[in-house]
Amino acid sequence: MTDSNTTHAETAPTLWSLAGREPTDVAMSDIRRTLTWADLERETIQFGRGLEAKGLVPGDHVAVVARNHVEFLVAIIGSQRAGMVTTPVKTGWTTTEIAYLLGDAESRAVVTDIPAAREAAAELGLVVIDFEADHAAWLASQDDTPLPYDRCGWKMSYTSGTTGRPKGVRLETSGTTPFTDAFRATAGFAAQLHIPRDGTHLVVSRLFHGAPLTFSISTLAAGAPLFVMDRWDAEAAVGHFANGMTSSIMVPTMFRQMLLLPDDMRAQLPVPTLQTIVHGGEPCPIGLKQRMVDWLGPIFLEYFGMSEGGMTLASTEDWLAHWGVGDPALHPGGLAEPKPREPVREVFLVQRKTTSIGQGLAKTSGWAHRAVLRQSGVTQIRGASYERVDDAGLHLTVDGEPRVLDVDHVVVCAGQESVRDLYDELVSLGRTVSLIGGADVAAELDAKRAIEQGVRLAATAR
Repeated sequence: MTDSNTTHAETAPTLWSLAGREPTDVAMSDIRRTLTWADLERETIQFGRGLEAKGLVPGDHVAVVARNHVEFLVAIIGSQRAGMVTTPVKTGWTTTEIAYLLGDAESRAVVTDIPAAREAAAELGLVVIDFEADHAAWLASQDDTPLPYDRCGWKMSYTSGTTGRPKGVRLETSGTTPFTDAFRATAGFAAQLHIPRDGTHLVVSRLFHGAPLTFSISTLAAGAPLFVMDRWDAEAAVGHFANGMTSSIMVPTMFRQMLLLPDDMRAQLPVPTLQTIVHGGEPCPIGLKQRMVDWLGPIFLEYFGMSEGGMTLASTEDWLAHWGVGDPALHPGGLAEPKPREPVREVFLVQRKTTSIGQGLAKTSGWAHRAVLRQSGVTQIRGASYERVDDAGLHLTVDGEPRVLDVDHVVVCAGQESVRDLYDELVSLGRTVSLIGGADVAAELDAKRAIEQGVRLAATAR
């Protein structure tokens, strides 16, 4: 084996050397088992070699459709160490939905403990690595010869499919960097997220979600051990934090559930060991965020990211200053002078409709979105028709007059399409089926309409 500073080596350096840990240190655990760094090194190599024994070669696609446990991470890391392309897939998808992704990604193997994924893989004749089919014995029987340094495995995320079908995201640089280098570099994410190295990171979200998986591997690369919860549970999470977990990545829905816990359970927190909670995935209402800050202190870091890459971060201090929330002891009513961030780019928001931008947003949150647009100096243009994009910029017609926006980036929000394949399939089988939400009418992301349709259907169905 070579050390972690090697740039050109026949075999890849050990994971523990990349993370600056010892082989006997704990790398990750769940409610069933604990893996040291030596265990993780051996099992990820054996997993990669096991895929090779099944006939896979570097560049082949591997889908991981599985529940939360340490084996999920072994599969992702092991596949990428062997040079494979991995995609984590939602466990709640139907056989048809999973089969679509497998076909679109040209998958060669499916790693799973989910019946629908087994069925989809069987339909397509793919290799199956089944976590529930004596997996430990299969893994232990695989070759443990170290994998080559030059294997360039990577994760191909898929979009959620709100604009039609899920789409794989591949960048120009995807598959060009050896896993060793990518793993070493991703430790920088953990530093940006203020995740402490000396402490255990609590994984509370499903690992098939993009940010929790990416940030968990980044945290691991930085040398911090992981504890993987099998499923989200607010009471259990509070207990883990009270017992010394130092960081986590959450979504606002989890905040709501934690705040609803009985007072005696909530009284276990705060504790000095809990240093950072990163949150994103959905907008966090101002009042909810303030209640969490009042309870646990200024330990929150909010992120905004995208599947294609790129991320913006806001600390608790940034957030408080942005909205003018101050210490009541120093500012009457806790109201300070707002200090929003200075915009670093000139941004235009253009729509074809002539109505006010954001008119259809919810009353409880719409005002905040509109306020951010004003604070950020966003130029809002209504009633525009789009003509073309060329070297001069974006060409519009507004109120009958031509206009050119001198811009270097154009983001297109093109709407969505109704996907009714499952509906058509069930109808052909003589089943009685109802359509609601976006499958019924693809007209903006109207969650209110979808919820109303679902409630009415449930109340009237026989």
